[in-house]
Amino acid sequence: MGLSMKASEVFSDCQITRDFDFAIFGRTASDIVGTCTYLYDAQYVKQTNQNDSLCGVITTQALSTKIQNRLGLIIADDPAGVFFSAYHRNVLEMRQHMAPTYIHPTAVVAPHAIIAEQVVVVGAGTVIEDGVIIKSGVEIGENSVIRSGAILGGEGYEIKTINGIPSIVAHGDKVVIGNHVEIQYNTCVDKGFLGRDTRIGDFVKIDNLTSIAHGVYIGAHSKIAAKVIIAGRVTIGSHVWVGPGCVISNAISIGDRAKITIGSTIVSNVPEETVFTGYFAIEHSKFLKQYYTALLAKAKV
Repeated sequence: MGLSMKASEVFSDCQITRDFDFAIFGRTASDIVGTCTYLYDAQYVKQTNQNDSLCGVITTQALSTKIQNRLGLIIADDPAGVFFSAYHRNVLEMRQHMAPTYIHPTAVVAPHAIIAEQVVVVGAGTVIEDGVIIKSGVEIGENSVIRSGAILGGEGYEIKTINGIPSIVAHGDKVVIGNHVEIQYNTCVDKGFLGRDTRIGDFVKIDNLTSIAHGVYIGAHSKIAAKVIIAGRVTIGSHVWVGPGCVISNAISIGDRAKITIGSTIVSNVPEETVFTGYFAIEHSKFLKQYYTALLAKAKV
């Protein structure tokens, strides 16, 4: 990836200690070479210094002495505010220079669907029903179905202070939907964020009223039931079942062929081929053991 931005130009009102060129804005854990990041918490200093994908960091005066000399360095009182203000501006500027939308001639688009005029791709044989809204930055593969009321490519829920005002940060990455995917009524899929697209694999089926936040990955053949909430940067493997009404906390990983039972709240990683149950969810056999132990204890009272 080419390094197309110079820090001293993007962050011209900041103290530039070591200028640098960078390709993308990202988190300290980014795996994209040429990433500019921010740092305000000492617990992430080691991760920052050891990540070869990073080329520069915005941080406080207090933490600046702990940053390796190989990394470009910008000093700011509010590193996150400086970083996200610049990222927000950059995304809005990029949107002024986007490619036109392409809809394959065999795709079926209902007359009352709304599709952005820029940076949308709809593949062969895909069906877009009335009332669907597809915003810029969405790619849909072949033979997929998007049902009425679904909204694809909306801004994710990332609130930062921009110019002194708490604001939803503009999202600069894509929604990439595979082949033979079905997304049911009134489901929302947000744009990717900070170098991580939102990706839905081939043959995934997503039911009604589900919220899929920025940067979520859903592996092939997985099934997501109705009213599921999937927070940002969750990774779901292939052939996974997520039952109705489940909530999955941010940055969680769920392994291949795992099952999440109805109404569960997931706050820790789920290994492959396991079943998790409950609030907060634990492995299913442990849940049943605790449940029956509680019933027996109640019966003895």
